[in-house]
Amino acid sequence: MPAPDRTTAELLAALCDETILPDELRRLDRLICADADVRRQYVEYLDLHARLSCSLHRPGEIFDKETGDGAFESVEPPFAVSSLFPPRSPLSHTFVGSPLFSYMAATVILCMMLLGGWAYKISHAPSRPYAATYQTQEHPAYVGRITGMYDCRWADSGTKTFIGASTPLEREYVLASGCLEITYKSGSRVILEGPCAYKIESSSGGFLKHGKLTARIEHQGSAASADGAKPQAVFAVKTPTAAVIDLGTEFGVAVGENGDTTAHVFQGTVKVETLGGALAMLSAGESVLVTKDVAKKMRFTKPAAVPTFVRTLVRPIEQLDLLDVIAGGDGMSRRRERGLDPTTGMEDPLFVLGERIGDGKYHPVSWHRLIDGVFIPGNGPMQIDSTGGAFDGFRATSGSTWGSIWPRAAETDPASERRGWIYEIERSEQFMPQRLGMIGVCPNVGWTFDLAAVRKMYKAARPVRLQTVAGLGDRVDFADPFDGMIDLWVIVDGQPRFKRLGMTRQDGTARIDVELKATDRFLTLAVADGGDGQAADWVLFGDPVLKLEPIEKP
Repeated sequence: MPAPDRTTAELLAALCDETILPDELRRLDRLICADADVRRQYVEYLDLHARLSCSLHRPGEIFDKETGDGAFESVEPPFAVSSLFPPRSPLSHTFVGSPLFSYMAATVILCMMLLGGWAYKISHAPSRPYAATYQTQEHPAYVGRITGMYDCRWADSGTKTFIGASTPLEREYVLASGCLEITYKSGSRVILEGPCAYKIESSSGGFLKHGKLTARIEHQGSAASADGAKPQAVFAVKTPTAAVIDLGTEFGVAVGENGDTTAHVFQGTVKVETLGGALAMLSAGESVLVTKDVAKKMRFTKPAAVPTFVRTLVRPIEQLDLLDVIAGGDGMSRRRERGLDPTTGMEDPLFVLGERIGDGKYHPVSWHRLIDGVFIPGNGPMQIDSTGGAFDGFRATSGSTWGSIWPRAAETDPASERRGWIYEIERSEQFMPQRLGMIGVCPNVGWTFDLAAVRKMYKAARPVRLQTVAGLGDRVDFADPFDGMIDLWVIVDGQPRFKRLGMTRQDGTARIDVELKATDRFLTLAVADGGDGQAADWVLFGDPVLKLEPIEKP
């Protein structure tokens, strides 16, 4: 059994005495970064140590708060301080190179940076009313929502969106591949096909820089009226060479890299207008190509071949991505890097580094349809779902955990500022052969998915298997491969379907493949500390998915 960890006060004492070990120094650094109370304790301890050091190096003088800034009054010490502590200059070579000096210097630099950032923010504040600023930031103009996604790959890896997300004005969607469906508030719907770049310019249209889209109006009769009045345009797609104006119909637009525009009508009528002002009216089944001639004038020609367009976005549902679900998605939107607090069920926008104490209760996750709740495993019967279902198979644990339930992407940016053990894992490829990513947790922690909610959300399919690769991960700075032991559980409606007790690093990874029945309600994953504490227990669930099976209809 490993020796118990020293308290924060003991670590600070060892730091000031220059007896702290490298592993303890790294642990203290993590504590300081993760916990505001530890940071406060650290500053107060160093301040006290500095005052004592100052009084020791200047025998006969101590600071007097009553006499003002930096004032000292001379007193006669009751004993010879030097007999207990050998004198040492505070700027000696040993002190300058010590960890104490490094921490004090870092503290001063951090304070100066924060003060500078605050001053910059004040000096560069915009000179506009507070109400206007608030409205601009909190109430942007939204014109529709994302209503469909299929295998979307973004040209910018930093792009984040999901089904149900609002679409604001001036937002540009640049797809490397896949399909994205946007439904405007007016009822107009566009399907973008990657690679493409489309910018939302108004509540009734946008700019297609390149690529393909299909637009459809589901309602609003907008053809010419009985008195021959000009039909009212309800949707328009602009391109580098033309504008395709929908008059209540369905059409496709394709734009080449050189700006040439092909318009094709599936139903109804559209008007195509070139940048030079030329007009063409197209009916169902007709197409036109707008090109530039040698004199850079726009002209209409007949396309050699009509491009193919995606007219309906049907997603073959084969599996739900549980990384995406934990991060707040619907299992299809590939969200990552946003986790759960295992003690409350609330969202964790950042990966937390710090101990979290459980209260022995089950905490429902009301903000997510597919996640039922979270809990900290402990001794005795534990509630593990929102209907009161319990499990009595956990061994006695510490009743606490360390950090978040965190879905990490397979590929991370080395230059990012993300910190924590989940980003320091070595040989992670053995956990995620499909390169989907991995859920990282430290014991003791458990969370429950609502399978009934999955079947309700995806009526055409049902979950039939849970598949993942689980085990203990290795950190870059971890030297002992034999430390760490966990208990691993997969529980369905209170009954264990998979368990691995006393699992260590020497056991390698466990491929979990649990069958799910049509009547199963709750699926629970839990990790306990194996009876030897949480030290070095970095648990990973790689490529976690729910396999789905289509439901045959009569």
